Parts: sequence; structure tokens; C-alpha cells
Amino acid sequence: MDPCSDQPERVSARRVRVRLEGVLDRDQIDQLRPKLLDAIDRLPRRGELLLDLVEVTECAIAACRALALVQRKVRASGARTAYLTARARIHGAAWWIVHASRDPHAMPVIHMDQAEQWLQGDAQRLDELHARSTRAIERARHRCAQEGVER
Repeated sequence: MDPCSDQPERVSARRVRVRLEGVLDRDQIDQLRPKLLDAIDRLPRRGELLLDLVEVTECAIAACRALALVQRKVRASGARTAYLTARARIHGAAWWIVHASRDPHAMPVIHMDQAEQWLQGDAQRLDELHARSTRAIERARHRCAQEGVER
């Protein structure tokens, strides 16, 4: 199946879901862009975009760049985005895309429940990462203190 033959699916009044699969290249993302942006334009200001990349096996660098450009337009719309991934390489590509787009409301996730929490939440990505890092540091300090390890 061609990864971009599917139209973005309107899941609800607030959410659009796009399922991609196979090997993604720039031409495929360029073909998808107008359909995706049209679907995003019809969402309310606080809309939700779920990019389902679970079946994506490879994402070319040019496709990542093209998706980052699309994500910048999504950022301007005010929509929150979750990139649902199943493969480490694709998850890394999704991280690159959200960082390159500078969209604090976009986040790669590996489980649908994480996608739901992200899309329905109001935290920004950097705040989320800071909170997780702070908790991890506190847990590590606590463990070290219990084991009598000096800092």
C-alpha cells in the first residue's frame, strides 16, 4: 500500500489521524502535505493530530525534513501532535522532526495510551521532559542515599 494513499482520517471534531506505512520519502510527504494541512485547517484551535507511524519501516532524511516543515505549519495552527512509533529508528526520526519544527506541542510516543495523555494534556514537551528528568534525578539520589553512596 502506498503510505500516502490514505486521506487523513477525521476521528472526532478535535482529532485527525494519519496512518503511514512502509518506506517514507520526500515525494510521499510532499503528496500528503496538502491533504494533511487541509485537514488541520478544519480543526479547532486546540485540535489534535495523531501521526501513526507504527507501520513505517524506514524514513529518509528528506522525508524527515519535509515532515518538520509540515509540523511547523501544524504548530502555527495551535494543534497538539503525537507521533506514535513502534521502531527505535522511527522514534528517533520523530524526535528529530519535533525538535527541528520547534513545536513544544509535538511529542513522539510509543504507546497509544501515551498518545492519548499527550493529546489531551496541556503540558509542553520541554516541561514534560524537565519533569521526567527531575523525577529520575530524585529517584537516583534516593537510591544512592539508601545504598550509602556518596555524591
